Amino acid sequence: MKPAVKFSLVSCVIAIVVFVVLSNRLALPPEPSITEIAIQLDGFRPEMKGVLSNSFTVAKSDYGKFLKLFTDSKRTFLPMKWQYLGDAKITKKTKQMIKIELYSTFQERGAFSIRRKYFRTVSEPETLKFLTSYNKTTLGDK
Repeated sequence: MKPAVKFSLVSCVIAIVVFVVLSNRLALPPEPSITEIAIQLDGFRPEMKGVLSNSFTVAKSDYGKFLKLFTDSKRTFLPMKWQYLGDAKITKKTKQMIKIELYSTFQERGAFSIRRKYFRTVSEPETLKFLTSYNKTTLGDK
């Protein structure tokens, strides 16, 4: 094999590896760059005996807690038959919006997607605990 062909093949392999590694990274904005996190829940949870159905805005003091739910998430290329819970919309100071679709897996690890890239969270129970605490608070205010 000619050296130029070997070089081309090696370059292609390196480019593919770099692309795969970079496309698997989850890049949420840092907390100081966020102006709002708005959540719309619309999902049935049998163990909660009802529906999480509510809109609310996350308090600025809880932005870090919310973002932590997605820390250490792993990309998955095999999304299962997950149950849709709702959307979270993160608005940055630049007015750019990031939409996170939230899913229930009925397992220890939850799931979400951003721009059709699917991820598994570290803990579905922690995510549900956060969402239901806001759901109860805001429903009680009505």
